[in-house]
Amino acid sequence: MNYLLDTCAFLCLVNGSEDLSPRAREAIASPTATVYLSVLTAAELSIKAGKGRIQLPSPVETWIQDAVRLHYLTLLPSELGPAATAGTLPWIHSDPFDRILVATARLHSLAIITADENIAKYPGIRTLW
Repeated sequence: MNYLLDTCAFLCLVNGSEDLSPRAREAIASPTATVYLSVLTAAELSIKAGKGRIQLPSPVETWIQDAVRLHYLTLLPSELGPAATAGTLPWIHSDPFDRILVATARLHSLAIITADENIAKYPGIRTLW
């Protein structure tokens, strides 16, 4: 199975947090899985850092490139399809980044590694935590 990390899961992975569940950790480490990180995660983290809500050890672009390489992730570019579809999803979640993440997972048939219970409420979306 292939996976898409949400921002919180990515932060837990990179920071070595115990909050990342054993199931999620095992899925990420599986040699048969491809684990994707959306470039929109960079946008979300950049906004949070710009607002002072998080502190990163280096510029967002460098930090994410290093983390992607270190954790053998695959960077998933943004696409018009998921961005345009995000507004047509049921209004379960109001966060635009999460809505685009859900649309991206649908388009690419990916399970989302997330602790966000609202994401799991979307029809046809598989989540893992």
